[in-house]
Amino acid sequence: MFDPSQATVVLVDDDPGVRESLRALFEAVPYRCISYASAEEYIAHPAPTAPTAPRCVLLDLRLPGMSGIELQRLINWDSPRLPVIFVSGDATRADMDAAMAAGAIEFLRKPVDPEALLNITQQCLCDSLDAG
Repeated sequence: MFDPSQATVVLVDDDPGVRESLRALFEAVPYRCISYASAEEYIAHPAPTAPTAPRCVLLDLRLPGMSGIELQRLINWDSPRLPVIFVSGDATRADMDAAMAAGAIEFLRKPVDPEALLNITQQCLCDSLDAG
């Protein structure tokens, strides 16, 4: 059975306002939300989660330093079953196609519809639990 309080959403976005608003949205469910301002911060301080706990990653496409697509490649290599959702306010069709071809579950444009984001996040978390 899916227990939202055991689920973790990992958020990587360089905009502090976006991180704070999305954290509040996820924690209201209540999901655990761990946020990072960059891909490098995510890599340096991985989210501590139980191996069987449902989790997913919400990635911004445009990040300082390593891009969201580059981080997605590392995540795919390290944790191939970890679902990735992309969000971006500035994405080309080629960016979206590259993310989806690399296995992203969804690519949403900012500003993100909160209900749509929560729906796709829940589906990812349920799927990650089933895949675990």
